[in-house]
Amino acid sequence: MRTKEIYDRGMEFLAQGKYDDAIREFKSATKLMPSFAKGYCGLGLAYVKTGEIEAAIMTINQAFSYKPDYPEAHYALGHIYMERAEDDKAIESFQKAVTFDPKYAEAHLALGQLYEKKVKFDAAKNSYKKAIKYKPRYWEAQYALGKFYLRISKLDEAVTALKTAIKYKGDYADAHYALGLTYLKKGEKDSALKVCETLKKIDPDMAEKLLAESGKPQQSSGNFL
Repeated sequence: MRTKEIYDRGMEFLAQGKYDDAIREFKSATKLMPSFAKGYCGLGLAYVKTGEIEAAIMTINQAFSYKPDYPEAHYALGHIYMERAEDDKAIESFQKAVTFDPKYAEAHLALGQLYEKKVKFDAAKNSYKKAIKYKPRYWEAQYALGKFYLRISKLDEAVTALKTAIKYKGDYADAHYALGLTYLKKGEKDSALKVCETLKKIDPDMAEKLLAESGKPQQSSGNFL
C-alpha cells in the first residue's frame, strides 16, 4: 500500500475517534517513508487526542526536520501550546503557519483568539478579518468577530458578524444567543425576543437563559459572554 493511502486511512481513523488505529497507520506511513512530514503531523495530532502531549510535540517537531515550512505542522503545534495555556509559544507557532501560508484562515482565527485574550484588540480584529477574507463562509471566524465586537461595544458590527455566522451555520445556538444579547445591549428587546423564539427550537435551555437576560436592566458596557 502506498504511503499516501496509509496516511489517508490514518486521517479517517482520526476523524472517527479511533485514535489507536490512527497512530498505527501514521507510524506505518512514516516507517515506509521516514521523510513523510505529513505522517509525523498526523501522528502528533493522534497523540494529542490520547493525551500524550509530550509525544505529540516531539513527533510534530520531527516533521520540521523534513519540512520546516510546513504550515499545518506549525498550526498543530500551536494548538497543543494553546491547550496547555502556553500562549506566547502558541502565537509564535500560528505566526509561522501564516508566514508559510498567508491564506491559512484557521491559523488567523487562532491568532485572533489569542490576541483577544491578551487584550491586543487591534491585532485580534485584524486576525479575525483575515480569517474571513481568506475563507468568507468561515462561520467560526464570523462568530468570534461578532463576540469580539460585542465585547468592545461595537454593536452594529456585532449584529452583522453574528447574523453572517448564523447564515452559514443556522443551528449554532451560541451565535443566536450572542445575537440576542447584542440586541438587548442595543435596547432592541423585541428583536432579542424574536431571536429567543428561534433559539427555543435549537437549544431550549439557552433560550431560557436569554429570556432571563431580557428581564434584566442592560448596561451600556461590559461583557455578556
